[in-house]
Amino acid sequence: MATVNPYTEMQANALTAASNNNLATNVLPGINSGAQAAGQYGGTRQGIAQGVAAGQAQTGLNSALAGLYSTNYQNDRQNDLSQQQISNSYNLGLGGLQNQATGLNQNFYTNQRGQDLSQYQLGSNLYNAGVQGNVGLGQGIYNTGQTAQQAPLNSLQQYSGIVSPYAGYGQTQTSTGSSSPTANFLGGATAGNALANLWGRNTGTSTSSPNYNAAYDYTKESWY
Repeated sequence: MATVNPYTEMQANALTAASNNNLATNVLPGINSGAQAAGQYGGTRQGIAQGVAAGQAQTGLNSALAGLYSTNYQNDRQNDLSQQQISNSYNLGLGGLQNQATGLNQNFYTNQRGQDLSQYQLGSNLYNAGVQGNVGLGQGIYNTGQTAQQAPLNSLQQYSGIVSPYAGYGQTQTSTGSSSPTANFLGGATAGNALANLWGRNTGTSTSSPNYNAAYDYTKESWY
């Protein structure tokens, strides 16, 4: 809406008053003086001259008022346009600030979501690492248990491998010629003594040379 200049009417009234005052105090008295000097005071020519002067004064006043209103109108429109441009620039600045704030908020929330995703990924990695650690720990415990469980069997297998050459289990021996209980006894004693020496080497003890005079006590189930 166009703004009305509150001073235009005051300027118009001032111009009108100035024109009328000039007509009354300067123009008409001059006409009267000229008519009186010419001996035509009160005559038709005096009246015509006064009418022309009044018309010219009004025409000049109208022209001045038209210029006043036109100039003020143009100035008012220019002022309105400048004010509108200022308002547009101000609103555009506010819109730019709003857009900037929106962009900053969007960047902030985008960064926050990125950090959330990073935390989720870190949690997933830690969980997977824990699962893999538990799997490795369980495998280690299983391997340790297997080793402990198989240790006695391995010891027995090692012992069997050591004594099997001397035990003669699963082997068939064929002898020729005559044999006697005494010879069989001595042979058994010799084999037993060899096994005892072998056992002593494995356990850290030592045995003496075979005692061929030893006898077996069946009540005590031992040699003496």
